[in-house]
Amino acid sequence: MPAVNSSLRINFEYTKLDNAQKKRAKCLHCNSYSYAQNATREKEHLLLCTGYQAFCKGTALKQQKLDNSMVIQVSNDRKTQIDEHLASCLFQTGKPLSMFDDDCWIQFFQKNFGYTPPHSKTISGTLLNKVYESAKIEVKAELSSSPFLGLVIDESTNINQNRIINTLVITNTGKSFYWKNIEAEEGKLGAKELTAHAIEAGAEITNGDLTKWTSFISDTCSTMRATWTNIEQDPRSKHVITSPCDSYGLQLLIKDILQRPGIKKTWQLAANIVTGFKAASKQYAYLRVKQEKEYGKRKPMIVTCDTRWGTQYGMVKSLNNSKEALRMFAIRDEVQFPYKNQLQVHEFWAAISDLLQLLQPIHKVQKMSEANRANISYVYPWWMEIELHLQQIANSKNSFAVDVRGYLDGIDKKSWTRR
Repeated sequence: MPAVNSSLRINFEYTKLDNAQKKRAKCLHCNSYSYAQNATREKEHLLLCTGYQAFCKGTALKQQKLDNSMVIQVSNDRKTQIDEHLASCLFQTGKPLSMFDDDCWIQFFQKNFGYTPPHSKTISGTLLNKVYESAKIEVKAELSSSPFLGLVIDESTNINQNRIINTLVITNTGKSFYWKNIEAEEGKLGAKELTAHAIEAGAEITNGDLTKWTSFISDTCSTMRATWTNIEQDPRSKHVITSPCDSYGLQLLIKDILQRPGIKKTWQLAANIVTGFKAASKQYAYLRVKQEKEYGKRKPMIVTCDTRWGTQYGMVKSLNNSKEALRMFAIRDEVQFPYKNQLQVHEFWAAISDLLQLLQPIHKVQKMSEANRANISYVYPWWMEIELHLQQIANSKNSFAVDVRGYLDGIDKKSWTRR
C-alpha cells in the first residue's frame, strides 16, 4: 500500500477487489465517494465532503484541554478499526491470540491510548474470520494477476501423527503464499493420491485455468518422484515442469558427507559433546562461566536436527566458537563431563576446523537457495561451485580429503553423481 498520511486514511475504508491492482477507497462520511486508492484525490474529496465537514465541526465542539488526569476516549468506529488492525497483525505474524489478554497489556493500552484490546475469544471468532477473508481476497487478487504460478507440495505428519498435505503457491514475481494444509484421507497416500491433490489444488488456485500452472516442486523421496511422472503424463498437467527442491537436495548432500567414515567419527563426537551439555545443566553452568570470562558473554550450543536445515553447520560452528572456553572448562577439577578429555585434544579441534571448512560453502549456498528471490536459473551454477569446492578439498591437506575423494568417485546411491 502506498505511504498515506494516517490522519487521511482513517476517513476511508480500503478493500481489495478481484483483479484490481489497487484497493478501493470508500469515504466513511458519505456514500458518494468510492474510487481506486489515491491520496491526492481522497484529500481533495474531504475538502468538499459535507459529511466530513460536519464530523470535524462536531469534533471541534467536543474538544477540550486535556491534562494527565483525563481519560482518552476512542470512538466505537475507531475502536472497530483498531480491533481489525490488531487481529490482522496477530494473523500475519502468527502471534498467540491471547497475547494482549493479560491485565498489564489492557492497562497499558487504556492509560496510554484510551483503547481496550479485544479478548482472544473475540479475535478468534468474528475478527479473525473477517481478517482471513480480507487476506484471502488480497491473495486471490495477487494470484489472478500473475501470468503463471508454481506449486510446492509436501506431505508430512503433525504432532498428533495425522498425515498432512501442505500446499504453497509461488507467483511470477517470486512472492510465495502458504495456500492450505489438509489432512489426508484414510488409506494409501501414494503418487496417485498426491497427483490428484496437486491437480485439484492447481485448478482451485487458477480458477480452473490449469495453463497458468507451470511448475511443481517437491522433495526427492520415491513417492514424489513417482508423482512427477504422473503429473507429466496426465493430459491436464503434461505442460507442467516438475523440479526437486534444491534446498532439500543440498541438505541430502550434507547428510551424505557426514556419513563418510572419517567425517562421521568427528561429527558423532561433536554431536555427543553438544547434546551432553544440553543434558547436564550443572556442567553447562560451568561452561557459561568460562564463556563469560573468555568472551564477555554466553555463547549458545546449537543442537542439530535432521528436519531443521542448516543446524548441522550451526552445531559445528557453535562448538568452534566456544573452543577456548571449552578447553578451559575441561581442565577444571570439579568438572564431571564424559568428553572432557577429548576437549583437550589438539587433533579434535583441528578436525572441527577442517569440517567447518568443508561445510561452510555448502551451507552458504543452501541459505541462498532458501531466499524468496531464488529461482531455477541459479541452481546449476551453485552446484558447479560446490563441485569445484569439493574437488579442492579432495586435493588439499584437509583431514577429510580422502573421504571427499571417495564421495566424488563413488558409485553408491549416496554419491556425488547421484545427487
